[in-house]
Amino acid sequence: MRMLLLKTWRDILSRKGQFAALVLLVTLGIVSYVAFISSYLNLRESIETANRELLFADFTTRVAEAPAGIIGRIRGLPGVSRAEGRLVVDTGLDLTEDEQATARVVGLPEGRRPRVDDVVVLEGRYLTTGARHEVLLHPKFAGETGLGTGDTITLRTDGRRERLRVVGIATAPTHLYPIRSKGEIPSPREFAIVYVSSEEAERLFQRAPTVTEIAVHVKPGADVNSVIDEVEDVLDPYTVLETTLRADEPSNFALNEELEQNRVLAQSMPILILSISALSLFIALSRIVTSQRGEIGLAKALGYSDTQILGHYLLFSLLVAAFGSIVGIALGLLSAQGLAYSYVSLLGIPFLETPIHPEVVFNAVALSVIACVLAGIVPAWASSRLPPAQAMHSDPNIAVKGGHVPVVERALGWAMPKTFTFRIPLRNVFRARRRSLYTIVGVAFAMVLTVTTVSMFDSVDLLFDKIFTQSERWDIVAAFEEQFGNDRVNE
Repeated sequence: MRMLLLKTWRDILSRKGQFAALVLLVTLGIVSYVAFISSYLNLRESIETANRELLFADFTTRVAEAPAGIIGRIRGLPGVSRAEGRLVVDTGLDLTEDEQATARVVGLPEGRRPRVDDVVVLEGRYLTTGARHEVLLHPKFAGETGLGTGDTITLRTDGRRERLRVVGIATAPTHLYPIRSKGEIPSPREFAIVYVSSEEAERLFQRAPTVTEIAVHVKPGADVNSVIDEVEDVLDPYTVLETTLRADEPSNFALNEELEQNRVLAQSMPILILSISALSLFIALSRIVTSQRGEIGLAKALGYSDTQILGHYLLFSLLVAAFGSIVGIALGLLSAQGLAYSYVSLLGIPFLETPIHPEVVFNAVALSVIACVLAGIVPAWASSRLPPAQAMHSDPNIAVKGGHVPVVERALGWAMPKTFTFRIPLRNVFRARRRSLYTIVGVAFAMVLTVTTVSMFDSVDLLFDKIFTQSERWDIVAAFEEQFGNDRVNE
């Protein structure tokens, strides 16, 4: 057995380029699997951490306007763990003399942090108790407009312009990815989340202590729908507009949709790459067995068993899997961290979780071993079944085995070139049917991988074209603080 191990090593050295190419293919498959799956899991854990640490509400009920004192009654309801009320108003924010954005002004409790839907300050500081003209700005809008701590913004409130100073950059679980409604594709420059103290919000919009949103945490084990009914009963005199579950909050919904797309991509792309690797390995091992018929016959004549010969050629596949797994897992973990960081930055998630997932590493090794063993088992089994006398003598029939004029040539030969440089390769394709089939399938998978990747860009372009030229057929949107009829619209 030691001699067969030595032969395996020498086979690798004599085919360094081929062995390296096969290892590279397996490495690419493992890198893609580990990177995509790990980044998906890391992104999911980062979102879950943000929701947990920032006390994301189980549901939010929106009303026309309710007194701030109503929150005390809601906190006393059975099944309610925590509740927080806030005044939320959409208004205009001047970017330049000719450009405005929509600002969603969110009131935060005076002198304390919110009990539900807390904010995390990424830069600068939190709001000072009793201070006025201070705001926290969402990082997406700040990054798009270049605003930062110490800058001022101008809000339009009840016909007035109020200049407010940015003291910090902050986000909350309801607005990790700032969009106004589900399915919207916003520009970060067009929609700003602005956090102010509740007293400052009331001053800006000349309101008594009121709330328009009530965020509720439900006690463990309580029925969410029952709690929603109880909360809506309390708020019914104040015109309940809607109640939104956590899963349906626009920001959370968009993040979960992104997660689902990552999951699908993580499950499909690595399988394609590993399939190409397995087919390439099958073709390579088939050629090695064919070229070493004499050596196989000699080994069997010297007393090596069928099992030993089978193990010798399977070992080649296992070594490809081993080297590909080691390199692929190491590069995949590094890539996963980079992908997770990119997604967290793009989506505005304030926490980054990048643990090593043992199940992903185990699955990566198992996938590479299974793919390589399946690819190597057929040629390895064929090598072990060769009788010594037959293997040690070259068979002149092998070169012409299956040789005949293929159906394609018989049917369409009149339209084909008559040269040997065309006819012989054509006949070789049909002579080695199995090898040709695997080669065609491998090329097809490679094309699927290429076309799928490139078509993503076309799909996004088509999506934007349909939305902004066919669905959203407007140039300017004007929002007014007061309601009025069609006569004013016509005017």
